[in-house]
Formats: sequence, structure tokens, C-alpha cells
Amino acid sequence: AGVIPIQKVINKPLLERELIGRRAEGNNPNAIYCFDVRRNGRRPDGTPNSRSIANSNKAEMLRPELYHRYRHDPNLSFFFSDNPNEERTDEEIINLVAIR
Repeated sequence: AGVIPIQKVINKPLLERELIGRRAEGNNPNAIYCFDVRRNGRRPDGTPNSRSIANSNKAEMLRPELYHRYRHDPNLSFFFSDNPNEERTDEEIINLVAIR
């Protein structure tokens, strides 16, 4: 146990992000670039849909600060793309959510 990190790395290198993407949710393991946070809508009976545990885990690993901000609202899901050009900053995503 002499290799326990002394601090948490927030900005993970690309290789680590790709490995997390392969282990996490979704059909596309290359979707590691977060571009939005959206509401999941409602079921026919009117109850809100909830994000999956896998989506929560992926967001917490790849975008911990953004996840921390929205973790208490299970009706919000994090959207990831495999295109690095689609990735937005936390601030951009927070602004999009606020506009909606």
C-alpha cells in the first residue's frame, strides 16, 4: 500500500478519461466529453425519471465539480460525447442549465 495517492486528481489525463469511459455507462465507451446536463422528463404517471447510477458514477469520476453541484437532483443526467470539440466547461454547462 505504498502507492496510495496523497491527493485527488481533478483534471484527469486523456488516457485515464478513456479508461473511465470504457468502464462506465452507455453504449459508447469513447463518450468522455461532457457537454450538457439535462432533465430526464417524467414517466406516464407523472413521477420524474432518475439518472442511472452509472451516469452518476461516470460524471463523478470525469467531472467531479460539476457532479457535486447537481448530485442532489436525480432528475438531472449528464450528457457525454465522443467528440472532444463538443466538450463544454463547467461554467458553460451551468449557464445552459440556468437558462433552461
